[in-house]
Amino acid sequence: MFNITVYQFSRAWGLPNPSPFCMKLEGYLKLGGLPYRIVEQNDPRKGPKQKIPYVKINGQVMGDSEQIYEYLHSHQMLDLDQPLDQVTRAVHHAMRSMCDESLYFVMVYSRWMDDDNWDQVRDTMFGAIPKLIRPVITTQIRKKMQGDLIGQGMGRHNRAEVYSIGAKHIDALGTLLGDQPWFGGGQLVKLDVVAVSYLANILQPPIASPLKETVKKWPNLVSFTERALTEIYRA
Repeated sequence: MFNITVYQFSRAWGLPNPSPFCMKLEGYLKLGGLPYRIVEQNDPRKGPKQKIPYVKINGQVMGDSEQIYEYLHSHQMLDLDQPLDQVTRAVHHAMRSMCDESLYFVMVYSRWMDDDNWDQVRDTMFGAIPKLIRPVITTQIRKKMQGDLIGQGMGRHNRAEVYSIGAKHIDALGTLLGDQPWFGGGQLVKLDVVAVSYLANILQPPIASPLKETVKKWPNLVSFTERALTEIYRA
C-alpha cells in the first residue's frame, strides 16, 4: 500500500477545497478508497511544478492532479472509469478536458478579474494576512493571476463573452447528466468527481456571477452537486 501525503490549499467556504484541482484529487482518493493525509500548503512555489496540489507517494514527490491519477492507475491502485465502455470513456475524457482547460478559467475570471467579487475573494482567501499589508500583497497576487488569464486567453475576452463561454460548458454538463443520478449512470465515476469539484466551487462560495446563475438553471446539476458532496466527501 502506498503512503500518500497530499499538499493542498487551506479549506475555505465550507468546501473540501476552494481549488477544483485540489478538490478533485482528494475526491479521486476518497472514491478509490485510498488512505492519505492532508498537509495545508498555500505556496505553489513549494510544488515540483510550482502548482498545487502535489503529493508525496512513498517519498516520491509529484505534481498535477491528472498525472498523479495516472501514476496511481498505472500501479493498479485507481481506476474509477472501470465500469465504462470505450465510447463513454472518450466522451467523459472530452468533458473533463472542457472543465479543466476552459471552465476552470471562467471560474478563475469570476474570482480574480470580476471587480464585483474581488473584495469577497480577497478577504476570504487571504484573511490570515494582516489587514494593514493585505491590500499590497493581494494586489500583487491579483495582477499575476490577471496576467496569467490574459496569457491563457480567457482574460482577453470581455465579461459577457467570458460568461457566455462558461454557460455553454454548464449547459453541456447539464445535458449530459440528464435525469441520471451520476455521470456514470448508476454509479460514481471519474467525471462525477471532476464535475462536482467545479460545480461546488461555483455554487457554494458567496460570489455572485452569471456563471452561478447558469448552474442554478439546471436543477439536475444543483441536486447532483449536493448528492456528490455527500457521497464522495462526507461519507
